[in-house]
Amino acid sequence: MVPAYSWWYYKKIASEVGGLSVEFPMTVGTDRFFYDNAGMRAVYAREHPAVVFISSPNNPTGNSLAPADMESILAEFDAAVVVLDEAYIFGTPSDYVRRLIDAHPRLLVVRTMSKYYALAGVRIGYALMGKGLAALGQFSNRYLGFSRVAEDVALAALDSPEYYREIAAKIEGDKQRYYSQLGRLPGFRVYRSDANFVLAALAPDHKAGLKAHLERENLIIKFMDEPLLNSHVRITVGTQEENRLLIDAITAYYD
Repeated sequence: MVPAYSWWYYKKIASEVGGLSVEFPMTVGTDRFFYDNAGMRAVYAREHPAVVFISSPNNPTGNSLAPADMESILAEFDAAVVVLDEAYIFGTPSDYVRRLIDAHPRLLVVRTMSKYYALAGVRIGYALMGKGLAALGQFSNRYLGFSRVAEDVALAALDSPEYYREIAAKIEGDKQRYYSQLGRLPGFRVYRSDANFVLAALAPDHKAGLKAHLERENLIIKFMDEPLLNSHVRITVGTQEENRLLIDAITAYYD
């Protein structure tokens, strides 16, 4: 069971072991996506899934599931293994994780050093799991192993919270610029995000022209081409200079 708007690889994981995927709904507000908690419960009750994937923040919509909502949902999903994918969690206090893990033995929380800590090159992440999943700890994925050097880099990042809080504040400030400046453009709707990216909807007839314009400017963003997100772009928040160049280039296209 996976979110309707989510990373395609969740379904790929299921198909690789002969599994089937079902989607639970999200709702779209004027400036933000939301998890449909009632719809999630309805799908779970109808389908009885063995595994539930919940991404928070969700990629590519950027919305999160509040810890209080997560606690109430987990109380009803106790027959399934629940995977809480927090790859894009961005500077949020994590004191709730231990409470969730202790209360729900079939919960697995997965995180990466690639996003908030910008260490994609070292290929390292970690998971926290309830006691009911102890057997899972016996498995390993050989081609995603990590070295002692990668481990030392990751630990150094964890020991530098002030630096990362400063970077996160800059990213949050530039997200506000995306909301305000791109949100004024005709046909553009920028959704608020809890991650290090923003999702924006644009008029379908502008998609090809904007893409060609940005390529001429040597600027690359992700133009979505999926069933539910086919007139959208996902913009990873870069450095402040990169963000300024991109905002100026998109604005120039509409001028």
